Amino acid sequence: MNSYNIDTDAGIGAILSNLDSDYIMAVIDDSLEKKFRPFDEPMPNMVDVLERNFIAILNNAPDYREKVLDVRKQTYIEIITRIVDYYNLNVTIDLIAEDEENIHTIAKMLYDAFIARFTDNMINFFTSYIIDNADSIYNYLKSMDNINRPRDNGAYAKNNFLDDKFILIHANANMIIYNIAGYDIGLNTLLNYFFNQQVAEYMNSILEDKGDIYKYHYGFYIKSNYGPEVITRIKLELQSRTFQNNIPVTQ
Repeated sequence: MNSYNIDTDAGIGAILSNLDSDYIMAVIDDSLEKKFRPFDEPMPNMVDVLERNFIAILNNAPDYREKVLDVRKQTYIEIITRIVDYYNLNVTIDLIAEDEENIHTIAKMLYDAFIARFTDNMINFFTSYIIDNADSIYNYLKSMDNINRPRDNGAYAKNNFLDDKFILIHANANMIIYNIAGYDIGLNTLLNYFFNQQVAEYMNSILEDKGDIYKYHYGFYIKSNYGPEVITRIKLELQSRTFQNNIPVTQ
């Protein structure tokens, strides 16, 4: 819907019916099932798409402002509810009593993090987690016998890396990633990687994990048939962020 010419109650009713719950929830469900896109661009954020429609309606039918805003808020509440139910999360605030603009913001952020950019956020989490914990990972690798210990030449030359410890980390990336997939990582940690500090603090204040979101929705992909695709993406991103000159890994 790109433009509107609304003169009657029937007109506004017809347009709002195009934003009915069944249709929107069907799109949300389909997007949740297709959120894993290891080598594709992120999906559009449906909340942004809907918001453009609501703004267009409001601009062309100001007399129906209250009705449109009511449908808008209820739509975003349904989207929030659908996403948190899928991930077995709980919202700790009263969504109905919440300010409508805050509801829009929450819906947009949840859709972005858990649907539109789900794969990118997952790859960024594993990559950033390895980099942030490189010292401890390096120390436990050094204490192990059955690991790859590359010679200091070629792609593993010391001057290729931002830090020498990444020579050993890159050579054993598959094992490291697989091990991290089995860690007990909480929702708060994930949100801290998905959002900036201010947004993460707010989302952590209104969301609770009723199950184990990391195990069933992130670590799962590493240990499933999708593992090779995810691990490849993580290794490519790790290479990009830790190699001095983006030199390809030859292993």
